[in-house]
Amino acid sequence: MTMTPVDGSVSLDVNNLFRKPRICFDWEDLRYFVMFSTVSSLSGAARMLGVEHATVSRRIASLERSLNVKLVDRRKRLYELTDEGRRVAAIGRQIEAQTQAVGRLAVAAQVVQGVEVTISAPPSVAVEKLVPQLGAFRAMHPGIVLRLLGDHQYSSLSSCQSDLCIRFSKPVESGIVARRIGTASFSFYCARFYLEQRPPEHYEFIAYDNELMSDNQNGWLRDIVGDRPFVLEAKTVELQIRAAETGVGIALLPSFAVEGNDRLCQVELSAPLEVDVWLGVHEDLRAVASIQAAMNYVESCYR
Repeated sequence: MTMTPVDGSVSLDVNNLFRKPRICFDWEDLRYFVMFSTVSSLSGAARMLGVEHATVSRRIASLERSLNVKLVDRRKRLYELTDEGRRVAAIGRQIEAQTQAVGRLAVAAQVVQGVEVTISAPPSVAVEKLVPQLGAFRAMHPGIVLRLLGDHQYSSLSSCQSDLCIRFSKPVESGIVARRIGTASFSFYCARFYLEQRPPEHYEFIAYDNELMSDNQNGWLRDIVGDRPFVLEAKTVELQIRAAETGVGIALLPSFAVEGNDRLCQVELSAPLEVDVWLGVHEDLRAVASIQAAMNYVESCYR
């Protein structure tokens, strides 16, 4: 509505006068901020997003400028969310969840023929357990293309990074249905010459990255090791095997990954650690025919 004064002065657009300014922001900035709020560190968010930590910092600053709201407190060494930051993060997670639900709906609507199913698993599981039976699966389901991720960072099912996941600890993401499909036996191994050169009190050990095993499993390992030092932290079983072969130290390894390896010998420090193996799928996808076929394949690899 426009008001025109009778004296001929400048007219006023009443609608514009009382309209609140629109606040616009980049959705990618919000996505980066939500990831930071989830893992509580710039480096952790950068690792999950596949970017440099400086990029995450710039994205957060950009979102703050767009919203004109302080989201993080930078006065300390570590970024901490402000009260407004926590509220924005909560809303952002809701938006992200709904966006991901759209992607899962699209996957569920696909027909079996020509569909791709992504399975994330520790690299040792992908190589030693899944690949040997892949030919039989292809013969039975020629229309399904499997994409195997030898993934030690646990690709997210909720964000559609993978359709199925195999884990040594039970997935706890919201909306994920998990079932136990078997066990993996872990024992200590080292190079054969290693034991000849060192007494037990001088043993050194190779540690797991925290993302590979659960807190309970890492705790068990540290209880056995005691005060003896960890000299290497490795993200994959393959790295641990290679390090153990060259005499770096003693590694806790799954027996299926070292079967037939004559360069390593078992070290009797304790009874084997029996770890449950879990198969996870998002509840929105478990009824999809191609997903069910892939789940049956994974389970058959552990029979």
